[in-house]
Amino acid sequence: GKLDPVVGRQAQIERVTQILGRRTKNNPCLIGEPGVGKTAIAEGLAQRIASGDVPETIEGKK
Repeated sequence: GKLDPVVGRQAQIERVTQILGRRTKNNPCLIGEPGVGKTAIAEGLAQRIASGDVPETIEGKK
């Protein structure tokens, strides 16, 4: 299926991207109450990775 576009979560997605790009301690953990947008952040990151809109350090990660 297709994912809906993520709106208003650019800062959080950018922060997760920065954490994933670190050499050490590169394991972000999305925590929060139900309904605050954790899944939206993960989907937004997935969309950026699929479109290639991420730094080179993250492109090959799984």
